[in-house]
Amino acid sequence: MQPEQTQSDELLAGFCEESLDLLQGLPEKLSEFSVDPTDSEAINVIFRSVHTIKGNAGFFGLTTVKEFAHSLEDAFDEIRQGQTLLEEELSRYLVEGLDTLGEMIIQVQENDKDAPTEEQHATLLQKIKSLCSLSQVDSAEKQLLIEVLQLADEIAATQLPQAIDWSVRLRAMADTTADEEHSENEEETSEGEELSVESLEGARFECAGVEVTDQVEPLLSLFLLVEKDTYQQKDGEAFLRSLDAFAQWTEQQQQADLTAELQAAREDFHTIFSSPLDIDSMLLSVVWQRLGPTLAELRRKEIATPLPDISANEASESPAAKPEATKEPSAKVRYLRVREDRVDDFLDDVSSLFITCERLKDLQTRMAAHLKMHDMVDEMRQINASLSGQSTALQRSVVELRKVPVRGLFSKFPRVARSLATKLGKQLNVHLTGEEIEIDKSLVEDLDGPLMHMIRNVCDHGIEAPEERQARGASADGNLHMGCSLTKTHVIITIEDDGRGVDPDRLRTKAVEHGLFGAEEAAALSDQQAVELIFHPGFSTAQQVSEISGRGVGLDVVRTRLREYEGDVSVKSTVGQGTTFCLEIPIRRSVVVIDGLLVRQGGITFVIPFEHIHEILRIKPDDMNLAQGRLVASIRNELCAAVGLDEILELDAPELTDDEPREGVLIKSKTGALFLMVESVLAQRKVVVNDLAFAISDSETISGVAQLGAGKLALVLNVPELVNAAARSDAGGFEYAPPMAKH
Repeated sequence: MQPEQTQSDELLAGFCEESLDLLQGLPEKLSEFSVDPTDSEAINVIFRSVHTIKGNAGFFGLTTVKEFAHSLEDAFDEIRQGQTLLEEELSRYLVEGLDTLGEMIIQVQENDKDAPTEEQHATLLQKIKSLCSLSQVDSAEKQLLIEVLQLADEIAATQLPQAIDWSVRLRAMADTTADEEHSENEEETSEGEELSVESLEGARFECAGVEVTDQVEPLLSLFLLVEKDTYQQKDGEAFLRSLDAFAQWTEQQQQADLTAELQAAREDFHTIFSSPLDIDSMLLSVVWQRLGPTLAELRRKEIATPLPDISANEASESPAAKPEATKEPSAKVRYLRVREDRVDDFLDDVSSLFITCERLKDLQTRMAAHLKMHDMVDEMRQINASLSGQSTALQRSVVELRKVPVRGLFSKFPRVARSLATKLGKQLNVHLTGEEIEIDKSLVEDLDGPLMHMIRNVCDHGIEAPEERQARGASADGNLHMGCSLTKTHVIITIEDDGRGVDPDRLRTKAVEHGLFGAEEAAALSDQQAVELIFHPGFSTAQQVSEISGRGVGLDVVRTRLREYEGDVSVKSTVGQGTTFCLEIPIRRSVVVIDGLLVRQGGITFVIPFEHIHEILRIKPDDMNLAQGRLVASIRNELCAAVGLDEILELDAPELTDDEPREGVLIKSKTGALFLMVESVLAQRKVVVNDLAFAISDSETISGVAQLGAGKLALVLNVPELVNAAARSDAGGFEYAPPMAKH
């Protein structure tokens, strides 16, 4: 029972993740369709996504999610069929419905498997239904049905003993009247009647005036095999091939709706087929709910022209299918879900290859000292070069495996922002860019909290109420733009709004009230310096304390958290135009391969990352002097602070004569430069670096440990912290890090 339970939990977790992925970007698609009603693909994408969620929710027994998704599916179906116009009010309710569906799935993800439908959810569905589901009934009948529904609400509100029963009956009468306009085929395949596979067995089928019986029968055979308990895996593979070929042909015949239904059925079956569960009739019922009615509509009513053979093996060979066959692989992107701990283990294994490379390199160096082994040394050099190239490529592929699209981070923020704005009586549109950019999964988790603070800040302080926006000549709806870009070393995330902006004069006044500055000091602040005050701990401009703002906790926490990861946040704002926040975060990995320079000090080997090295120098004592009690070096007529690595780490200093040159490295970071004197410079080396936080949590000057050949280790220096420490030092002495023991 335990393994089966584990499989079930994994499948449910996969359903939640895939459903949330499907919901991403649907509000934007709906906005695209409202601007251009001829964009049928936009509304079809929404319909297919909601349908897939509905079907999979039924498979997992999530009744509440299934019924809610089914109600939304009906609404989107009427819109795509042209039976209902997508007006602004309906569009707003539908976006709220998509957000609510996402929240319900998150409830499932958090082990609240099938939380009861809240009253506000039922109210939302009723609003959507009143705006679209009765549109296909004549206006007189529509008005009558609306009155019947209103009467049902009034009866239910009385809470009399029989009130609920009468309310349900009235609603059923209204629904039945509206459904009478449906076609005969729709009545035959409605959820109220069971369409069996046997009822279609032996029938003839046609599509676009062409007989397609030979293509439909393989689809029906799958369900018959399962009922007879003779199903095998090859039957499922054949079913997928036949369904793909048939969908491809219908697309060529411009049967868009039929193609969409076939593709939706394929997605449903593929979810079941790729799961570890055994295929049975209960599981296949999810697929049949979609495919059965679709095939029933194709039953032939008159003689049709036979369809040319479009079997899965020959479809790609036909002239009509060739363009589609070559296009299909590049059009679809498949994602592999991998447990993070397994990826980390694999990354450790790959890192071991670099240790092997370094050991081979070390052995090659020792063998080179023996002239008689020259040929063997040359052969080993070639092997080492090949192995090094292979391990480098393998390491890069594993690093890419850890990356996930930033859309996974952004996905929940539009829903949260719209929900919070509605709660505050505001209207907000959210626009996302750069969602396809991929970053390390650990960084996604680190950014979740800070970004949530930023979104709440925008909704509460940045965007005004509709009447306030209209008073200054702006649209009633506010706009929030979230974007992501990537540099070689940093992830850049921008959050921009078109709200009221940050008033520097108001911040100056608040700073004086909080006692941060005197009146004259506050007046001397530039506008940008005043705006930066929003990051000061405990500083808030909120008029009153609420559950959202006014407690002085927020943006200071964001800056503090980002600086823990060597990142930062900046702000630019213009009154009446809006505010832009920019988050800059270094890309971090638990295990990384870097190019470094090996140096020695006090008998210990250290690594300086090559990205911080500007130059390797030997400076004469004559070019070094004291300035304000600190040692400085003159490098090409420019002064630079000079510090010995032994002094920083409190190691043994080398014995040098007064006229002996000092060997060292000119290192640079964003905060400045430093001439770091060392005992000796050894060599350049590519090394594997492991994080030392688990062993040395308070060592700011050491960022990790590098694995060298022959089982040797080296400590990796944290260059930015070395430069900062030198800048903080005064004439009285250097600010030391904890002393390092010799090994």
